[in-house]
Amino acid sequence: MNNCSCRPNCIGIAVLSALVLGIIAGFLTFSGILTLPVAFLWTAFGIAAGSLGLLLVLTSFSCARALRCICNALSVLLLGILGTILTSLILILIDITLASVAGAVITALLVLFFTLFITAFACVIRCIASCDE
Repeated sequence: MNNCSCRPNCIGIAVLSALVLGIIAGFLTFSGILTLPVAFLWTAFGIAAGSLGLLLVLTSFSCARALRCICNALSVLLLGILGTILTSLILILIDITLASVAGAVITALLVLFFTLFITAFACVIRCIASCDE
């Protein structure tokens, strides 16, 4: 008997925590308390790009049981991965003053997407690990 259905509250908690951390990061960046070094931006970009490649490989070679678990959270996971890649590239390529509103908004979006990516990935792992065979 397969018990692979992801609980909807896991994705809801992921989205809620991403929104809260994104708002907090935007406020802290605008006030000058939080700064993002370039090493963090490259690390976030690398983790997201590697995860995107790994996700593509795993979904092409995985069984139907794992696909069911992944499909429940795939849209949120892909949104987090692609948003992290895009916003980290924007912050790497364009030198934005961190005290500006635009810099604070883009930093908040990066933290939001990265948190969404990490928490949705944790939901996928939880779904796969809780499957009964």
